[in-house]
Amino acid sequence: MRLSSILKCLACSTLILISQSYAKQQKLLPDDGKAEDHFGFSVAIDGTTALVGAYKADAKHIQDSGAAYVYSLGSEGWEQQAKLVAEPAHVDDTLGGNVALKNHMAMLGVSRRDDKGDDAGAVFTFELEANSWSQRQILTAIDAKPGDAFGQSIALSEQFLVIGAPHSDALRKDSGSAYVFIRDKNTWRFQAKLTAKDGAAGDLFGISVAIDGDTVLVGADLNDEKAEKAGAVYVYLFDGKQWN
Repeated sequence: MRLSSILKCLACSTLILISQSYAKQQKLLPDDGKAEDHFGFSVAIDGTTALVGAYKADAKHIQDSGAAYVYSLGSEGWEQQAKLVAEPAHVDDTLGGNVALKNHMAMLGVSRRDDKGDDAGAVFTFELEANSWSQRQILTAIDAKPGDAFGQSIALSEQFLVIGAPHSDALRKDSGSAYVFIRDKNTWRFQAKLTAKDGAAGDLFGISVAIDGDTVLVGADLNDEKAEKAGAVYVYLFDGKQWN
């Protein structure tokens, strides 16, 4: 067989594989989607479970209270399993602006929640038990203040939950902070507050967070060390007692 024929065969096989992979794609839509819901603004996945935020959804007919949808992967593909809403829900809460998912635990950020002051923020925790998702806790910062935006970023592991509050005035105005919660007897309790030692006004430390094992990353995208608003990321390690 000529080389050109072999190449053509390989090309055809590749196109077939590509078309097959695209054929298996699936588009997720909420059963009750409405205009301006912003479904898909945030997403998370863990194994065969997916979580999709719709932070502008009018849950229970409350404007922009927000919601999140849970999908489960089965033999027929992804199917909607549940719709998560806050109890109580309020206007402009924006539940689901950020989401995290791990081991049948769902975390929904509500950065505009007003329980501790206007836009102080909160995180609602949901857990799956006996095939039903239920709300468990409403987490807020221990020193919450108006405008902190607690819950604008979330990272979750089996043991730790990290929540960013980028507009916290921890050191300077909008220098930002992040809060670590630890899993204890099936509930989340506050463990530590993280701030940048060199935090400056407007850094927005906590605009993004990530966790893997005993390591936490906290983004400060408006940090000016390299240049104005060049940004930085801070790394913290847990030594068994505290985060350093």
